[in-house]
Parts: sequence; C-alpha cells; structure tokens
Amino acid sequence: MLNVDQLGIAIPSTVNFSARGDVDQLNFDAKGQTQLLVSDLVDDAIHTVSLTGLNLSADLSGASLPNSKMVAELSTNVLFDNTEQKLSLSNISAQLDENIITGDASVLLADVPSIYFNLQSQKLDFDALMGSSSNSSNDEVAQSSSQTDSSTTSKTETVAKTQSLSRVEPDLSALKSFNLVGDIRVDALIAANVKLNALSSRIKLEQGKATLESLNADLYDGKITAKGTLDATKTPAQYSVSKVISNVEIQPLLMDLGDLKLLAGKANINVNLNGVGLSELALRNAITGTVGASIADGQLYGVNIPEMIREASATLKGNQAEYVKEDRKTDFSELSGTFRVANGNAETRNLTASAPNIDITSEGATNLVNETLAFNVFVKLHNQKENEALKDLTIPVKVAGTWHNPTYSLDLQGLLTNNKSWQEKAKEEAQRGLQKLLGDKSEDENIKKITDGLLNSLFNK
Repeated sequence: MLNVDQLGIAIPSTVNFSARGDVDQLNFDAKGQTQLLVSDLVDDAIHTVSLTGLNLSADLSGASLPNSKMVAELSTNVLFDNTEQKLSLSNISAQLDENIITGDASVLLADVPSIYFNLQSQKLDFDALMGSSSNSSNDEVAQSSSQTDSSTTSKTETVAKTQSLSRVEPDLSALKSFNLVGDIRVDALIAANVKLNALSSRIKLEQGKATLESLNADLYDGKITAKGTLDATKTPAQYSVSKVISNVEIQPLLMDLGDLKLLAGKANINVNLNGVGLSELALRNAITGTVGASIADGQLYGVNIPEMIREASATLKGNQAEYVKEDRKTDFSELSGTFRVANGNAETRNLTASAPNIDITSEGATNLVNETLAFNVFVKLHNQKENEALKDLTIPVKVAGTWHNPTYSLDLQGLLTNNKSWQEKAKEEAQRGLQKLLGDKSEDENIKKITDGLLNSLFNK
C-alpha cells in the first residue's frame, strides 16, 4: 500500500507505504514513511530528488533465515543528483536484530557503479545473525568421541572432517559489476566465535580485484594488523593475506576459535599466505606460505614433560616410574618456530622451547585437512643436580592424534638410540633379567642364541 498526500515539483510530499507477503520461504511485513521532494526543473530535467527522514521497519520470518525471526530497521536521508548521477545516503542507521550500523554512503552511477561508504558500529555479532552456536558440531563430535579409544577417535575425526569440508566455490561474479572504497570501524565484533575490539578497516574493490588495505584491532589483550588481496577475475579466485599478531593471549583465542586447549601464553605470530580457491577444502588444501610464531611464559597442555623424564629414567634403569598425580601440562618460558604451509600440510623443522633445566626441539607436520598431528619432539636435560646421571640425557617423544585429541608417548627405541651409554646399561639390565628368569637354561647355546637375538632386535635397531 502506498499513500502520498500530494504530488508536485518543488512541493514536499509525505509518503507512507507498507507491504506484506512472502518470497522464497521468506515472510515479510514492512512499513515506512518519508518526505519526498522533487526539485525545480533545470533545462527541462529534474535536478534532484530527496527522501528526508526515510524510516523503514520490517518483521522477517521463514525457513530461509538463519534465525527463524528477525527484525530489520533503517533510517536515513536520501538525495539523488540527476546531473552528477550520484545517489547519497546520509545519517544512516541500519539495525538487524541487536546489530546497529551508522554512517554515510554514496553511489556514483555509471556502466560500472562506484560505491563509497564510511560506517561505524558499536557491536556486530555475525554468529548471532547466522544462528551459529559457540562451538561447531564437529567440535561436539570431537569432544564426545574423545572419551573412547584414542586411535579410534582419531580415525573417526579424520574421516568426519574430510567428508564435511565443502568443495563448492562461492560465486564472486557480482564483484566485477561495481567498484567500492570504504572505511569500517567496529567497537566490538564477533565472528566464528572470535572476539575483536576497536576494529578499523579500509577496503577497496576495483574491476573484480579486492584489497584489504588495512585492518587493525585489539585481540585477546593484544593487537592484530592485517592486509590482503582477492582476485575474483580468476576462477577459482586467488588471494593473499599477511597478518601480524602481537602479545595475544593464545589460550582463550584457541578455545574460542575451535575449543582447542593446546597452548597458553603471550603469542606473537606472523602470517604470510597465498591461496587458490575459497571452498572449505581449498582454504586448507590449496594455500602456501609461512607462519612464524613465538609464545612466552606459557603452558603446553596434554603432556607432562617432568613425568616423562621420570618414566624415561626408570625405563633406562629397568624400573617402573613412581606415579605422581600432576596436571598434564608443561610450563615453558619460550616456544618458537616457523611453519611452512603447502599441499594441505604445515611443516616445521625448527620448533624449539625452553623450560627450567630442559631444552626442547621438534620437527614434524600437521595436516590441515584431517587435522592430524605427526611430530618428533626431543627433550634435552641439563643442570640435573638432583640426579647427575640424567645430565645431558635426550628424551624423544612422539606427538600424534588430532588437534582436539593429541597424544604424547615416550619413544622407547629412540630413547635408547639417542643415548648409547644408557642403551648399554638397559641392555645389561635386560640380559640379567633374562638370566634370572631362565636360570641354568640361559647357558644353553640354543636358548642363548634366541635371547641374544631378542636383545639385539630390541637395542640395536
């Protein structure tokens, strides 16, 4: 329904309108009002058309919405300059549920329109708009399955993750139909359960090529700066991104990002990546570049290195380690390394960590598609005043499993191989144990050949 109190050139008109209906499973009930003014004619043509105090509200519902019901409101002043072919919107206030955006925008009409905007918001919650929960269904599956056997869990998670990643590329053809330059400032933003504050960003789009010229924000007690490009003229699209993350509390970030309780500490991260394709699978499988990270005064969760030291010491002495109830975590003063990303894997050969009386080095890779881990970790002991025999001992640890369910195990064969003197002691202890078990039979030539072969297979691989 449309109601106009009067019409005419250079005569203000009050316009009221309403509409109700449904389109593609979207029900809408909208209404609004504005004051219409058509300026005097210039050279027999209308010069300007303005809509002052435009107010529009709409109740939306239906299965096509992320949430079953939404409320949308818009207020602004609109001015169309026919001579310049320019549409301007001033004093914009747009609201969708609890999210409000204010600012100004304009469109310069041409064969390829150009859009300019300067927008602000106190809070934008994309997760609430999309109806997504704080944890994905994959996280819930991983959490529940972690209570079962770890090997079965890892296989189940790997298959589920691979099958769940979409190969469908988004249609970016619309990005070629207009140009854009804009600035955005958001006091608080939530996306993919990650929380940013004091965000400011400038973006540009020209001839199908988008540029993130700058992004700055507060991130978990630290800072993030980023730049990037997206070329939508190619199929699939190509992109690049560089980020610098400074002094960020890594544990709450990882927990919010994917319910990953892996690390804690102050993190500094440098990201330089390029990719081809924007499907869920391509974003993991078709990226290349480097990620460098350093974390200070933190903890590594899921493994207790001092406990493994006691286990290794006992193993080399032929004893069983005493059980001491402790948290499964390892404190470190610094952890750093560089990951090279290619072919769906992030690989490192220089991951190092320092902790009291121990130095840790590691090499290995994580599969970005299956989220599996395969790392060899070497713990070097020094300054072992309480047990001089452990001085300069190297303890190898294998890290496997998945991001949500990592496993840590002592590499016994590597322990013996990396510590020759301890290997000989362990071999002697095992030999004495076999002699005690077999008694006089241990001197029998045939038995001796069998036991020697067994010992050699255990200690001389």
